Amino acid sequence: MKNGIILGEGSLSELKTLIPGQEVLVLQTIQEQKAIALAQKYCFIPRRYGNDLAFLLPEPLDLKEVMTRFEGILIDSISRQRVRL
Repeated sequence: MKNGIILGEGSLSELKTLIPGQEVLVLQTIQEQKAIALAQKYCFIPRRYGNDLAFLLPEPLDLKEVMTRFEGILIDSISRQRVRL
């Protein structure tokens, strides 16, 4: 559901297949456009969650791998969460 509208129906495993990622990365940076351009090179899908810049990652990555992929970006805060329903 989003804003009271049903977006999909099915079992949890069926609904999880509709999400184009296995992990959500939330990033706070003043270089958002540069971060988005870098992320898209790795097929990270950019999203906005309120004021936060987030990316759907196609596979779980450890923090060191994430930091390597965003090398050169000034990062204020970063968090990773598994996609779950």
